[in-house]
Amino acid sequence: MNNNEHLSFYYNMPLSRDGCEEMYVRFHRFETAGGTADFGTYFNGISIAKLLRYTDISSLRISFCVFGRVKADIAVRSQDNTQTVIFSEEKSGSFDIDIRLCDIPEDSVYLYPVLTALCDGVQIISASVYLCGISHKEPSAAIVMCTFRREEYVRRNAEYITAESEKYSLPIKIIIVDNGRTLSEADIPDSVTLIPNDNTGGSGGFSEGMKAASAMGGFDRLIIMDDDITLDIISIQKLIGFLRFIKPQYADISVSGSMLFSDMPCIQFEAGGCFDRHGVQKGYGHSFDLSLPDKVTENEQEHNINYGGWWFMCMPMRYVDEGNLPLPFFIKYDDVEYALRCKLRIITLNGVSVWHERFDNKFNSSAVYYNMRNYLHLCSIHCDDADVAKAVRIRLVEHLCRQQYNMAQAVLMGYEDYLKGIDYLKSISPSENHAKVSKLNYRFLSEQEIIRESGVNELSEGIKISENTVRRKSMRLSFYSALLPSFLCRKNAIVSTTDDRKEMYYKVGTAVHYNFRTHNGYITRHSMRAVMKYLLKYLTRRRK
Repeated sequence: MNNNEHLSFYYNMPLSRDGCEEMYVRFHRFETAGGTADFGTYFNGISIAKLLRYTDISSLRISFCVFGRVKADIAVRSQDNTQTVIFSEEKSGSFDIDIRLCDIPEDSVYLYPVLTALCDGVQIISASVYLCGISHKEPSAAIVMCTFRREEYVRRNAEYITAESEKYSLPIKIIIVDNGRTLSEADIPDSVTLIPNDNTGGSGGFSEGMKAASAMGGFDRLIIMDDDITLDIISIQKLIGFLRFIKPQYADISVSGSMLFSDMPCIQFEAGGCFDRHGVQKGYGHSFDLSLPDKVTENEQEHNINYGGWWFMCMPMRYVDEGNLPLPFFIKYDDVEYALRCKLRIITLNGVSVWHERFDNKFNSSAVYYNMRNYLHLCSIHCDDADVAKAVRIRLVEHLCRQQYNMAQAVLMGYEDYLKGIDYLKSISPSENHAKVSKLNYRFLSEQEIIRESGVNELSEGIKISENTVRRKSMRLSFYSALLPSFLCRKNAIVSTTDDRKEMYYKVGTAVHYNFRTHNGYITRHSMRAVMKYLLKYLTRRRK
């Protein structure tokens, strides 16, 4: 270690978490001689390729305390998933393993220990990682959370992050913006700053938090985080440890935390994304099962990421000032627009992530409105040749064919409000506009209510029409039966999910839009009159 280098704590290696054990340590009969504990996982694997590229570290130390005797291997995994052992020794009790980065094969993606029990009854007491290198600046981060009447979630997260941050001396400060004005200072830890706010949506709440963080001063990083997430403190440990040693030429790098599904905790929704000049949006790492070694390796691959979801997003504080705040989108696409405007350089790190509820669990007409309006604004600001009319038409037709007439109306409302311009968006009351839009939301029914009102015997029995049972040409000529009179439609109700295509609604009189995860849904009925009404409205608007 040189005079200008120092050894610094990186993260504790947690051993398990209910429901996603193999994202932490893969144990195989470790309690008996010959059993193994493999740390080459999503959370405990060390992103060595990114540390080599972006930081000024020269070596790392892995510290263990074990009961019994083990063979301690240090392995690396390459992009083709080849495993190479670069260190192997028998150890017992408390021990350190130091690895110089110059001794690591060039094609290594991540590095990890593997312990093999040499006797029965071996136990791992603790495990942690330290980095050694040149620290150009000690990071300090403000975490901004925006909440609206989710007191239980925000209290839990504020208390957990505060306690763990104090335990590990993490340089962070939490700011909570309360859009519902339902929290009090007594509800949260003393060190947390609470800002009461009107319901201006996520974009408005985050703006208030960003202004507060900027006014406080002393932060070089901003972490934007949803209130209803579940977080392991290892995500913040890994992030802060990475930023502590970052090279000066990468000082403006942003880190997008991945989103994992709360109900399937090993499955990833997205690890950063790209919104291109044609209005095409692509997320990376969709549906990766991060309990699998090959997916952990693939997830380390770098992409052209130009936005990150605000469930967890870390960016340099220097971008934040009074004149550079999120547009008043309320919800949807505010994170994408802000990242594109700031031209953020974004990477992801395995282990920096949160668990979040699926978005389709809360999907309703108001979300359709914000998606449509804000997507169009996003395209008008940042795209060269996005086909706005086509985007509206595709979404409108999809909802009309699926009998979601309220959502079709929401598409047109979003289109009309977009055409009024960005100044109109800035002039309206976000809360009043949201109240108006929310009137289009469907009333979700319980399983029993749906069975009673729709006529299906049970929700697993809806009649689904395969596109192979009718000719595709007939479907298209009748606009997938949307233009057929109702008396030509079948009397039987179908049970539909968000994944079903519009072909499944061919000649369907009644549709049950059911979420099998949340066990609720809503009922729609075929209406040629509604289809004609919204098509005519769209065509009239197009001519103008």
